[in-house]
Amino acid sequence: MNSQEKLKNLESWDQKQILKYNGYGGRFFTYILRVVSFVGRETIWLFLIVYFSFIWFDPRSFSYIGIGYLLGIIIIVPIKQIIRRKRPSSVLEDIVLYERKSTSGSFPSWHSYNAASQAIIIGYIISSPIMLFLLLGGAGVIAFSRVQLGSHYPSDAIVGYIIGIIGAIITILFLGPLLFNLILQLNNLSTIQFEFYTFNSLLYTNILYLIMCVMIFGSIILLSSLRYIKGLL
Repeated sequence: MNSQEKLKNLESWDQKQILKYNGYGGRFFTYILRVVSFVGRETIWLFLIVYFSFIWFDPRSFSYIGIGYLLGIIIIVPIKQIIRRKRPSSVLEDIVLYERKSTSGSFPSWHSYNAASQAIIIGYIISSPIMLFLLLGGAGVIAFSRVQLGSHYPSDAIVGYIIGIIGAIITILFLGPLLFNLILQLNNLSTIQFEFYTFNSLLYTNILYLIMCVMIFGSIILLSSLRYIKGLL
């Protein structure tokens, strides 16, 4: 079997599976999956990155979560641009899209990458095998939600999940510790010593800093809302 035949078989399998599971479980289950799927979006991770850098100084969490997210942009976005796979709802007439329409490519799933990579990273940060197992299970539910909601083919979600695992391993073993140690070294060399693992004192001593934080968080919410509205149009 040559590569073209394998791709045709994969395409056929993808279409059969998404037609089978699109809207699976009824209206209430679909609503739950829409809520669950939100965890895979960039909004929550951007919130955490900003929180651990401006509100609660935690260079370790910032480094690992930030690198994990950045790797997703570096890996997932170029693949989407190169492959340019159309979304299921643009190809199959019987597919019902239960969320906003996305303009990005279908392969691989950005939500699945975020869910899988951050599940492993957070499990590692809190050093809990049980929590890691639960988070990976939750990431699997998020990956399934992308198929059930009609936004991705199964192969999109599976590959995104696998890349997420790879991204988490690279983050934990290499890039995360590198950035973490760099932040510590820069802090030691700086004339201004930052206090880590505590709330930033500027929040209640400097009104301009507080306003800046509110503007940053507000910008994240605004951009996310505008993107959602754009998808509905």
